[in-house]
Amino acid sequence: MKIYVVNGREGSGKTTFETLFGLLVNKTLVYSTIDSIKAIARDAIWDGKKDERGRKLLSDLKRAFNEYNDYTMEELKHYLWIWERKGYEAIFIDSREPLEIARICKETGAKSILIRRPSVEGAAASNSSDANVFNYNYDFIIHNDGDKTQLLETALDFAKKEGFKTKPYYINLFGEIDV
Repeated sequence: MKIYVVNGREGSGKTTFETLFGLLVNKTLVYSTIDSIKAIARDAIWDGKKDERGRKLLSDLKRAFNEYNDYTMEELKHYLWIWERKGYEAIFIDSREPLEIARICKETGAKSILIRRPSVEGAAASNSSDANVFNYNYDFIIHNDGDKTQLLETALDFAKKEGFKTKPYYINLFGEIDV
């Protein structure tokens, strides 16, 4: 099982890259360190909007939970134990905080990936998590400056370089990717 911590500005193509990789490689899983915080926030007060206020709320809640009981790492360790037993080949962990990325990499042997898309990098960040995206020395930098087909080719190249067996694919008449 190979583990990758993925980061990038909002709209950079993190989820698209991970999804395309998952089409090419069997037993791929994507986990975000903010998902359980989102669920807790929805149950309590959050309206689900990923606007400036909502993003700041989630960032602040995550920080508070981690200060209280190391929430993210404890949850992640639990899930990694389960995923390893289920035979996942690739795990993508979405995280925005450089210190958290470093810790995940150190404690799990993960490699880090930054997804870059120039068209979204000029926007101001609404919270410290988003503001610090580039404050880390990533193992891999994925440039997403083309269309979905180009990102698929990038995902394929990445999978091959990392030693994964990939499935064949084709792009149908409607420009959709089929495997």
